[in-house]
Amino acid sequence: MTDALRALATQQFCCPITGDLMSDPVISRYGVSYERLAIVRAIKDTGMDPVACRPLRNRPAELFENRLLRSAIRVDVPRILGLPIVPFRKQTLDSSDTTTDDEDAQ
Repeated sequence: MTDALRALATQQFCCPITGDLMSDPVISRYGVSYERLAIVRAIKDTGMDPVACRPLRNRPAELFENRLLRSAIRVDVPRILGLPIVPFRKQTLDSSDTTTDDEDAQ
């Protein structure tokens, strides 16, 4: 895969504010995904969704964790770049016990 195709394939995983690959994506009430820290700063500065150009004043109620996008980034980006896929580990109520998403599916 050429560098241009790799860039195009991973562009959908980049924050429209920073242009960087998202690690903690959230989705606004208008359906736009952002890196959490970037959109929180934008809301504090302007009170607006910068892509939708609409107000976002109640931050906790108007931003939602984008789990599907986060999972796609963790699986698809390494695949596109030809890197090994590392299973995501999540914490349970007992912090000493961790499971992977793959283990949960079984």
